[in-house]
Amino acid sequence: MDARLQRLRRRVQRGERLSDADLQLLRTAADEETRALAEALAGRGSPEVLLGRAREGLARAGGREHGGLRATWTDEGPATTDLLAQVVPALADTAPPGILSREGPAGLVVTYLSNGVAVDAGRAGASLEAVDRAAWTHLEECATDPRPVIVDRGQPRLSPEPLGLWALCEADGADGARLLGREQRRRLFEVVGSGPYRVSLARRELALVAPLLDPTAVALLESVEPGPDGIRGRFALQPDGTLQRLAAG
Repeated sequence: MDARLQRLRRRVQRGERLSDADLQLLRTAADEETRALAEALAGRGSPEVLLGRAREGLARAGGREHGGLRATWTDEGPATTDLLAQVVPALADTAPPGILSREGPAGLVVTYLSNGVAVDAGRAGASLEAVDRAAWTHLEECATDPRPVIVDRGQPRLSPEPLGLWALCEADGADGARLLGREQRRRLFEVVGSGPYRVSLARRELALVAPLLDPTAVALLESVEPGPDGIRGRFALQPDGTLQRLAAG
């Protein structure tokens, strides 16, 4: 899938509306999954978008699931040059056997994703240090604006106005790791406040953030139902980027 199609799918996963021209481009994709997603989106009428709506469409389109994401992938890993050009880091409780990883913050591990697929240590074609350096460099370049969220019966929804709970929802598997970047913390400071922050990594497709000293926002954060591949536990993020695990799930 070319870069423009990937950007369009990421916009869908963030809950953004696409123009008719964008939908037409999705319909021309080579893979059946993306074409089916375009047809599903064409019939969507309500402006209220539930986070995860895109993942449901991808499920209907028959996408294969990895780490809470839907992605088209093959049995062969990416070429080394491709991997280093697009790899991003992801946080996880543990790394499956054979997956490239290193020790991360707060008792977690850092794994690496290329087009939504975990990088196999035996197929990386580059040292752990080189992959790690490229991954964090890419993540620093793609910081995102926090978006206001409301929780409806355990499900996070994009909110038309700020209520104290915010989400990073690029839906690329790297939102938890994205919190640790300097540029991302600057955006948190500008939008959410100076911190510290309570953090939920209970959903692989997004990272939830609330001011630590705002009990209403923290209660909203804690009311979100964990996803099957999320990281359970209570986390805090300090203004200097230190991630702390306050309690296990």
